[in-house]
Order: sequence, then structure tokens, then C-alpha cells
Amino acid sequence: LFDGIALKNYLKNCPENITILVKDIVASAGSVMTMGANTIKMYSDSELMINNPWTFTAGDAVQLRKLAGDLEKAQTSLEEAYLTRFSATRNKLKTLLDEETWLSPIQAIQYNLADQEIKI
Repeated sequence: LFDGIALKNYLKNCPENITILVKDIVASAGSVMTMGANTIKMYSDSELMINNPWTFTAGDAVQLRKLAGDLEKAQTSLEEAYLTRFSATRNKLKTLLDEETWLSPIQAIQYNLADQEIKI
């Protein structure tokens, strides 16, 4: 997640006009990074996947409660990253993230998470 956010922020601050072409699947932190582009193009048979942050863990109850809190903070960072482009409400974004949503180019464009579909 945080590498995806770092790359998004890097792309947002590049002086060049950045275009990302989604050729197949861009998922999870990859889709976060994609939000840094000025223009996002997707082939008609490609997909963009968005989901909540998650992790593997082990530990006692104290450690697991702390991890849950850390994931909630990461969730906020994730939402802010998508909201730089997302055109619907935060609640709609949360629903899509909760459902681990795979978006077609048309769906991604509807939410302003992509700009153009490239027909093949």
C-alpha cells in the first residue's frame, strides 16, 4: 500500500505529463500508484482492482488490536489516495473497497479512475 502511495505521489509531482496504459490488470497497490497519472488509459479487456488493506499476522491480543488500529489508519490513507480522482462519495468508495471490486474500463471511467478505453 505505502509503496503504491509513494509512487502515486511521485507521479503527481513529476513535471512531465504522465500517461499510464493498463494493458491487462492493475490491482491493489498497483491501482493506487496508477492514480498519480495525468491520464489513465485502459484496453477494453483490462481491469482495475481496488481493495482494502490487509495483512498476515501472528501475535497476542494486544498486538492484534494494535494491528487492527494500524490497518484502520492505512484504510484512511488508501481512501485519500483514490479520492484524488474518484468522482463518487467516500461511502461509495468504501463499499467498492470492502467488496474488492474489479472494474472494467467503462466502470473505472464512470468513477473517474480511468480516462479512456482503448478498443482492440
